[in-house]
Amino acid sequence: MQRDIEGFCSTRSTSQKRRRHASEQLHRHRRADLKPLYDFTLDWQACQAKLSAAQSDLLDERSKTAALAKERDDAVRLAKGGSAWRRVTRAAKWFLLGAAAGALVAKAH
Repeated sequence: MQRDIEGFCSTRSTSQKRRRHASEQLHRHRRADLKPLYDFTLDWQACQAKLSAAQSDLLDERSKTAALAKERDDAVRLAKGGSAWRRVTRAAKWFLLGAAAGALVAKAH
């Protein structure tokens, strides 16, 4: 019985040594595996920063484009003589003035 206990104890210490050795090897491998993951994380963070900067630039460009489009549309509308309703009222005014002038001339003759 004493031998069984001694054999068990020596086996136990050997298994502990094996586990410790395996654990150390695992940590060495983990460190080697973590380097690419750490590099990937840094690259990902840099890409995220670039993405947020690009998105804010895009929003700025969209607002500039919208302002330029509105300015262009206003310039085209003014070149045509204003809005459609403004042109109709102006044409109606001149039509009524011409009709009134024609009525005056017709009455005079």
